[in-house]
Formats: sequence, C-alpha cells, structure tokens
Amino acid sequence: MGRQARGTLLLDSGRLPIELHLEATVLELRGGLRRDLDRATLTAVSAADGVLSFVAGADRFAVELGPAAGPWAKALLTPAPSLAHKLGLRHGIVVLLEGEPPAPVREALDEVDAGTATAASLGPAELVIATVRSAEQLAALPAWLAGSAPGAAVWVVHGKGASPMPGGTGVRETLRAAGLRDTKVSAVSDEWSATRYTP
Repeated sequence: MGRQARGTLLLDSGRLPIELHLEATVLELRGGLRRDLDRATLTAVSAADGVLSFVAGADRFAVELGPAAGPWAKALLTPAPSLAHKLGLRHGIVVLLEGEPPAPVREALDEVDAGTATAASLGPAELVIATVRSAEQLAALPAWLAGSAPGAAVWVVHGKGASPMPGGTGVRETLRAAGLRDTKVSAVSDEWSATRYTP
C-alpha cells in the first residue's frame, strides 16, 4: 500500500473531508469526492501554507494537509519506480523463471536485459520469478522452490482482485505453510500482483 493522508478538499462552495491514497500509477481521492487520477498526468503540483495543489485535466485541486503538504508535493513530483526497479531487476542479473510471466514482467525483464534461466537451470540464479496461473501450479510451488536457487530472492506473481487465478491470500497461506514469509508486495497490472518471499 502506498502513501495515505486525510485532509480537507477546498472548494469554491465549501470544504469536504477527503482521503488521499498514492499508489504507483494512481492518486485515489476518497471520502467527500471519489476520483482516480493518473499520477503521470498531474501538473502544477505545489505546496504552500499547508495546502497541496495540483491540476488533473481541466480540474484544479487544493487539499489542506498541514505539515504533510510539502512531502506530498515531493512524492507527486517524484516519478514512480518502474516494475523492473521494484522487482530488483538490473542489467545482466540471472533470473530463474518458473511458469510464463505476464507481459508486464516480461517487459521489465527486457527493459534491463536480464539473463534468464530455465526451470532446469538452477545454478547461478540471483532472482526467482515464479508465476502461478492455476491451483495446481500453486500446490507444486513449495516443492519446486525447495529444489531451486535457495539463496535467491523469490517473487511469486499471482492474480489479484476478481482474477480467476490464485490470489495473494492463497499464495500466502501455501508458502507460509512451507516455511516462507512474505516481505514485500508490488503491483504488476490490473490483473496481476507480485509478492516477495524469503525463508
């Protein structure tokens, strides 16, 4: 979950209580006004006298946040980290893949020109990315991980929301029962999420 704050939306007609949720690509407004704003399209971002101001399309927003206004303006002006960065991918890293990764993960691999190893090549992997698309794949994952690169970080890519694929809860229950602990979550797309596990 990203940055969150409660504040007051300042309108010509009055004031509305509002909650801000900043995710990788979206600024969510909740409470007195519900909007999902594409983070990349926000302009004229500034903070003054405890008020965060920004423009989204044809709409200008002013949100009273107090001392948090400055840090929020800085966060909105800072580009969101890429998926490659969030997954710890870098140029030349040897990645062990299990299952067919979704397009955003494949694009992140291509972006950094990461090396990839097949499921049979367990040797020098520095990072494991396992994609589960079915209950059967999820059930087989703990045994596969036990025989793969034990010192590597493990990301499990799984469904999210109403996806018919195994979701975060099922993956967490299965891998925790196998002695692994979830340490980080990253959004991948509207349909996919990824969770990092360590022994």
